[in-house]
Amino acid sequence: MALRLGGASSLEGSVGAFLDVAARCGGPIRALQRRWIEALLGEPAASCSALRAVAHEFEAIGYRLPAADCHADAALLARRANLDPTPDEAEARRLYAACSAVPLLGELPEPRWIGAAETTRPA
Repeated sequence: MALRLGGASSLEGSVGAFLDVAARCGGPIRALQRRWIEALLGEPAASCSALRAVAHEFEAIGYRLPAADCHADAALLARRANLDPTPDEAEARRLYAACSAVPLLGELPEPRWIGAAETTRPA
């Protein structure tokens, strides 16, 4: 939720808490989750690429719901970076449909979260 609201300190706190827990865990799924969560703190344009890569890796091992969520995050960050979010939104929709799921925070695109970009990363 902090990613959507653009709360840099909340996002950093949440990521930090997740990474603290993840440091005590192992395995390939946890490694993918770490890369996903760490990407949320990066510069939006670069984070899009990182999230797409993680999404493809999740899908390759049959984890379609996390793959969809990664694409949804990438689409949100693409919009904030004034990049084309359409491919990530389409992939997210496809994967959500394949799982008979819907995006947790609302249908794509997520326009109500786009304007929060100015507070996502400190200047």
